[in-house]
Amino acid sequence: NYINAFGEFPESFSSGKNTNFLNISSKMTFPPLLNTAISMKTKYDFMKKEKNWSNPKIETTSSFSIGKIDFSIKTSTLYKLYEPKKTTTKYTFSQTYGPLTNSISFLYRYGEEKHVKEITDILKISGREFLFMKKPSLILKTIFDLETKKIKKSTLSGSFYIGKAKNKISLSYVKDSYLKLVYNLTSFDPTISISLTSKKRDDDWKIKQMTLKIGKNLHCWGMNFVGSFGEDLKIEKLAFKFYIKEFPNKGFSFDPKTGEFGFNFF
Repeated sequence: NYINAFGEFPESFSSGKNTNFLNISSKMTFPPLLNTAISMKTKYDFMKKEKNWSNPKIETTSSFSIGKIDFSIKTSTLYKLYEPKKTTTKYTFSQTYGPLTNSISFLYRYGEEKHVKEITDILKISGREFLFMKKPSLILKTIFDLETKKIKKSTLSGSFYIGKAKNKISLSYVKDSYLKLVYNLTSFDPTISISLTSKKRDDDWKIKQMTLKIGKNLHCWGMNFVGSFGEDLKIEKLAFKFYIKEFPNKGFSFDPKTGEFGFNFF
């Protein structure tokens, strides 16, 4: 694929820049051999005076099944033509069984003393049902530091149903730094929302901030509760609001911590 741009008004090509390069790509498949495919792509730039070739990218994929488990192996190599020692290959090994998909990946650095620094594990849960969960859509990502042999970072996000109630969760953990949790329960009575942040200080984990919200149906009335807590769960705010369901702006509220009371019926 050769693209040549020239003339008096080259700005009409490629966002106003001269584009003179040759794209080279190829792909080979070997279905009898574990459904394997190999592809390569690179580019030659005619405008450069030296180092005309881009770094070739070589990718391979293989897949096979054993019983009800599907396996796949992928590699992606970025070959540094002019700095071979900086060449890297990313390896990804995946397994799928029903609603579960787990993949393990790492980046191999050829020119460094420690070729692999960390391993990433991603677990996905999806489908119609898993254990007690309906319509789960969850992703758990964990990064392991090989030097310390500890979890460097971990995140959990997604949602699932229990009956008609929708549960949504977000969890983030960074080693020696912070832990943050956000949970929401909707399509249920009561509705619940929790937000919690914990930080590590002097080798101890301490709660930095927490917020709790509850919504409750009281027949013709509705009730909302909001509680805010600071460090070590010190109470910062407690607020109750009761309102008429047909007129959400009409009702009364009070804060037992401050003693404040308010109402609006007009």
